[in-house]
Amino acid sequence: AALLASPAAQALLREQILRAGPPLARLLLAGAAGAQPDARVPDIAEPLGALLRVGGPPALAWVSAAVSAVPAVALQPGDQQMFLGVSAVLANAAGSGGDAEQAEFEGALFRFADLCRRNGRARVAAQQALLPPELAGVAV
Repeated sequence: AALLASPAAQALLREQILRAGPPLARLLLAGAAGAQPDARVPDIAEPLGALLRVGGPPALAWVSAAVSAVPAVALQPGDQQMFLGVSAVLANAAGSGGDAEQAEFEGALFRFADLCRRNGRARVAAQQALLPPELAGVAV
């Protein structure tokens, strides 16, 4: 914790997050959408929530872009907005989001996962939409 209290460490962490954030956000969401087992959704919620808290508004933009790419067969616009609303709470917390916010985010991620996994067609469509461009063409 003392290391992260240093301004230099915080600047370095933020720089690395800004560099690696967009594909990381997409991969974490793809994991929740079905690339990882259901039991791993809590394990995905923690780093994705941390990415939103540390990355702030840019991280919310990455998550928003990824979620908006998921076709309606997997995620309806209202479901997208619900998930993004909860994500915005963490992104706007600027590193201070507490346990209640994280728990609400985890619940929203479970709902996102359930919707994307409701059938094979939805799961494949969501995973393909969430793959970073670097992984385009990879079979899911």
